[in-house]
Amino acid sequence: SSIGHAGYVLMGLSTGTLAVLRAHGVPAAFTLHDYWTICPRGQMWHRDGSVTDRVAPDRCADCLRPTFGAWVPAGAAGNAVLSGLHDHARAVLGQAERLVVPSARVLPPYLALGIPRERFAVVENGVDVEALRALPLPDVTAPRRLRLGYLGTLIPSKGLDVLVRAWQSLPPGTIELHVHGNVVPYHGDASFLTRALAGLRPEDRFTYHGPYRSEELPRILAGVAKAAVSP
Repeated sequence: SSIGHAGYVLMGLSTGTLAVLRAHGVPAAFTLHDYWTICPRGQMWHRDGSVTDRVAPDRCADCLRPTFGAWVPAGAAGNAVLSGLHDHARAVLGQAERLVVPSARVLPPYLALGIPRERFAVVENGVDVEALRALPLPDVTAPRRLRLGYLGTLIPSKGLDVLVRAWQSLPPGTIELHVHGNVVPYHGDASFLTRALAGLRPEDRFTYHGPYRSEELPRILAGVAKAAVSP
């Protein structure tokens, strides 16, 4: 069958798809929402809990070996595997006519890999705000306690544990913390939420609401914005 001008999600497909499109003269724009092409863990988040803006074969091998085992052998052989992966990433990204990122913050690891800045376009994620505009505004005149909301997948790179530590550094009762999101294993590790919340105290005003659907977002945001009356 012929290949038409259409949008596709590359997740679950071979990166060779871009070469096929190029061979058929079909222009391709590749949107990079994460780092799967250069980081098999996807997040540029090292297993030691640190964030990095640059791929380096030795550091990557140390991070990936516990997750992927024999695919990343020890020593020079493992470094060679990761160097090959990064070379492949440069080649794949070079096959797209345009690379799109939702934020300039995504760029440093790709630029460090040698991909020219001019190949990228920053296009922020679109948000339909019509349902939000229909919500009543909160009463900001009433005495209130600050209410803080976290919305997103509960994986280590999202930083819920950092947020909880910062929140707990404030006097108890100063801020309510409401967490909305789905808990998913991060490369086999399903213990992150337990670790992040292990230090909760009886006096902490914390609520975990569980997963949510996109259509529930206006209601959730309205609930976070609603004034919490101080005792």
